[in-house]
Amino acid sequence: MVNVVILVNGTALVCQLEEILGNPGEADCKIINPYEIISEDLSLKKWPAYTNKTDIELRSENILTIVDPTKEILVKYLELTAE
Repeated sequence: MVNVVILVNGTALVCQLEEILGNPGEADCKIINPYEIISEDLSLKKWPAYTNKTDIELRSENILTIVDPTKEILVKYLELTAE
């Protein structure tokens, strides 16, 4: 399932999200194929920019909220991640 993940620093990511088991204080979420949503024109930019890694582990306390993407964002994301 594709989600929009808003991080506590305000960054909006469109990605797939999985919960992983971790110890307290460690990563307990994995985002897959994350792209940052650029608010000025709703374009998508690979995130983080300086790696080819597609699975990123996060702590849930770094996530402010999780919402469904708009149709426009979902279509763009699916085009970028199609194999």
